[in-house]
Amino acid sequence: MFQSGKSELRAEARRKREVTLDALGRSYTVGRRKTSSARVWMIPTVHKQSEDAVAEAQTEAPPVTTSTILVNNLPLSEFFPLPIDRERITRPLKVAGVLGAYNIFTLVRGGGTTGQSDAIAHGIAKGLVVHEPQLDQILRKAQLLRRDPRMVERKKPGRAKARKGYTWVKR
Repeated sequence: MFQSGKSELRAEARRKREVTLDALGRSYTVGRRKTSSARVWMIPTVHKQSEDAVAEAQTEAPPVTTSTILVNNLPLSEFFPLPIDRERITRPLKVAGVLGAYNIFTLVRGGGTTGQSDAIAHGIAKGLVVHEPQLDQILRKAQLLRRDPRMVERKKPGRAKARKGYTWVKR
């Protein structure tokens, strides 16, 4: 009676939003790491879909048969020249055993290459759980669904950087 109702609004904002598949079987998830954020769209290839879904898809749109990963409209190997970054992105697919089963389109912004590749991997892992809920425990054990909370520590006043002090000179 005496409460304003703001606490209920805050609790609702903190609650996780349910990610669902759209009419064409696509999922949209967001992955984050440090200051990088990646928007990830995952579309199953024809090999992954059932025969009924393939028949329906043929009437609506041409079937997708090959598996690609595009990052900001560039192929994965072109956007990430370092093999460690490419390996980090494909790790959720390898752990789940579905490498080549999805077309993945991502838009990534902010941070450096390591943060961006981790953000994409986080978004892919979340998208895999939407498509196949039984993979949830496998990806959790591999710690792929956990957002890495580490951030850059802020600079403090009276310090050169976050913790480094200025050089002390006696004379």
